[in-house]
Amino acid sequence: MSSSALLAAILKLAGAVPAVGDKVNRLRGKLSRADRDRLVTYVHRINERRVFFHPYNSEVIEACVGSLDQVKKFTDETLAVVENVAAKAALGGILDATRAFLDGWRGIRTPHGSPWARGPIDRWSGQEGGDGKTMEEFFKDLGELRGAVKLMMALLEQIDPKLVASNLRDGPE
Repeated sequence: MSSSALLAAILKLAGAVPAVGDKVNRLRGKLSRADRDRLVTYVHRINERRVFFHPYNSEVIEACVGSLDQVKKFTDETLAVVENVAAKAALGGILDATRAFLDGWRGIRTPHGSPWARGPIDRWSGQEGGDGKTMEEFFKDLGELRGAVKLMMALLEQIDPKLVASNLRDGPE
């Protein structure tokens, strides 16, 4: 029996026996039903996080850190139960980027005062948010985080086209 015929027979059998089918799909890189359900829930939760798509001139450090603490928590929980290797890699990338951002910005507050009167373009120029950091650095780090998360979400979408976070996409859908 040729290898392709053997693979076809295994896949036919796997479709008839769900437990075996899930194992074969994991080996082929496809998501099990349980992983798909977990990841669909995860993607919906990420899609609701405004920290990933809200306009920059409306962001406040404290709100971003609070939201990202929740992202870190539910990403860690999802990573612990998902079995698909590629999905684990994407979730791990999101978790790493989130942790790096939080390590740099936890405990730092948004500056208040006269720069608010300057308008949205240079709203915080020269103002320090604490620990010697400026709002420009905050926005740079937030942009890098958003880019990393979008990249990992694109990987999840490649794994399964139903894993789409529409709020995190650039341009028209």
